Amino acid sequence: MVAERKFDFISIDGPYGFDVSGTIPCARIDILPYLPSCLNESFCIVIDDFERQGEQNTVKIIKNILMQNNIKFSEGVYSGSKDLYLLSSEDLSWLCTM
Repeated sequence: MVAERKFDFISIDGPYGFDVSGTIPCARIDILPYLPSCLNESFCIVIDDFERQGEQNTVKIIKNILMQNNIKFSEGVYSGSKDLYLLSSEDLSWLCTM
C-alpha cells in the first residue's frame, strides 16, 4: 500500500483529465494525500504533459505541500512536443539541469 511505503522516484502520467470536484481543476491528484510522507529523503517526481493546465495546477499544490513541510527542492521543465516537469530533493538538483 502506498501510504505505508517511501519512494525515491514517482512518475505521474496518464490521459487528459481533471479533478472536477475541486475549485481548481487539477490532474493526477491521487498522490497528493500521500505527500510528503511517501517521499524518501532523496526523491525525484516527474510529471508528464506539463503543458496542460491541470498538471500545472497539481504541481503548484505539490510545491505548496513541500514548502509547508520545509522540504527544499529543485525543479526543471523539459520542453519538446510535450513538456515534462521534474522536481527533486536538493541533493539531486543536478537532475533539473540536464
